Amino acid sequence: MDTPSSPSLPDAAPASSSSLLSRLFNVFATPGDVFDEVKAGKSSTANWLVPVLLSCVVGVVFVCVAFSQPAIQQQMREQQDKQFEKMVEAGKMSSADAERARAGLEAMGMTIIKISGSVGAVLASFAWLFFMALVLWMLGTAPSPATTRTMVCVLSLLGLVLGWSLIKPLDLPWYLRLAFAALIGVVLGLILGLLIQRTKPFHGQFAYRQAVEMTGLATMINVLGGIVGMLLAVVMGSIMATPGPALFIGDFDTTNKTHLLLSSINVMTLWYVGILALALSRLSGVSFAKCALWFYGMWLILRLGIVYAGWAGSGM
Repeated sequence: MDTPSSPSLPDAAPASSSSLLSRLFNVFATPGDVFDEVKAGKSSTANWLVPVLLSCVVGVVFVCVAFSQPAIQQQMREQQDKQFEKMVEAGKMSSADAERARAGLEAMGMTIIKISGSVGAVLASFAWLFFMALVLWMLGTAPSPATTRTMVCVLSLLGLVLGWSLIKPLDLPWYLRLAFAALIGVVLGLILGLLIQRTKPFHGQFAYRQAVEMTGLATMINVLGGIVGMLLAVVMGSIMATPGPALFIGDFDTTNKTHLLLSSINVMTLWYVGILALALSRLSGVSFAKCALWFYGMWLILRLGIVYAGWAGSGM
């Protein structure tokens, strides 16, 4: 008599994958779950392409709307006049040169500024995405010799920004300032690169495409930040109005480093940096606190370098 065979168990159902629209919105509420799904799931170009395209659209709209405001146009003229006056007082420019520069800017008109600003917003959206994904990948994976060399190059560029800000106050020709800044950048890049290679703070194993996808999804924070910034610029009449301490500055001066530092404390930017730290934590398996320490530290160094190098007033 044949014994009855036991019924075969059904195959385990594959893990359900959420829709792209769900991932784009859930990154605001439950970013950890979204990143876990991206890490375990199949690669999808839409994860980074759609957010970066939305970022481009918001950037172009921001430029067109903000630079159409009479208050912002007047503020730009006043800030330009202040910068020219300081350069004339410092002997870096004659009064005649300052007048010619003013006339040249007036001749350009706001249309040229809007076009160049829109093109810059599109290029910056793509460049920033792949750059931050590169930082995420290099920092989160176990460093190989090739990765270490790339890391040293990236850190050297960041060191160049910091070095320029330190050397800029010295009364030296521009080529000597650039040479000293480059030297500081290379030394800093070598030290930090070797430190990361020796200590190996992160030891994840993930592909660069995963870093691109997670950075792309994190870009949704910047999309919301761009909308908030545009509304603040229209309401406050200032292109430098950001959701943070800068809202309490009555007369914002782009030549005042304290004002620029306060403008850097942007709630949306801090949120974005925290989301990137969470992405690194999910990819590498390291605690969020450690990832946040690294990312907020890099953000602080970069912002200090940009402000004290005199680039923040130009919108960087």
